[in-house]
Amino acid sequence: TSIRLIYFSIQLYVLCLRCDSFYYHVLGSLPCAEETRKSLVQSRLPKGYYSYPNATEHHMAQLYLWLKAFHIIAVVAWFAGLFYIFRLYVYHIEASSEEVKKTLEVMERKLLRIIMNPAMIIALLLGCGLIAARWPDIMKSGWFHVKLLFVFGLMGYHHYAGKVRKQLVAGTCKLTSKQARLINELPTLVLFVVVILAVVKPF
Repeated sequence: TSIRLIYFSIQLYVLCLRCDSFYYHVLGSLPCAEETRKSLVQSRLPKGYYSYPNATEHHMAQLYLWLKAFHIIAVVAWFAGLFYIFRLYVYHIEASSEEVKKTLEVMERKLLRIIMNPAMIIALLLGCGLIAARWPDIMKSGWFHVKLLFVFGLMGYHHYAGKVRKQLVAGTCKLTSKQARLINELPTLVLFVVVILAVVKPF
């Protein structure tokens, strides 16, 4: 399920980027194309980006958009793992067969090491790049500081998920299936808050 979600997200953003390229190509054939293109690029870049000397150049604008697109893809992949990992733990806790538990251990390990860990690292690195592109103006936004707090919370959740996996393998996990179900809902709540903060920018 998580692999399909990641694949769908990548396909969606590739389609969006192709539409962007086509749009710029069409603009190039219109009268006053350069002014129109600059106006479009400026409207899509964050406030404060134009404080940089070369920010009006088309390739700089495209670089920022590519960086943002891959950041979102990495975040989607990370959240796909965060949504699923504790659901696997629920199945693991409730399983009575040793064979089923061994299968779940393999799934949990692969989910963390192959999807969640790389996705988190890429999302954080690209996020730092986006922050650097908007520095220092981004630090003046109150919503951004709140968003950072939630990001640190997600990192803590990720670390805790890895700790629980090791406890399950060792047979020392004390979580009940009900507790694991409740913990599994936390990333959904964080997602709502982070998306609203990033899109609406309420303060």
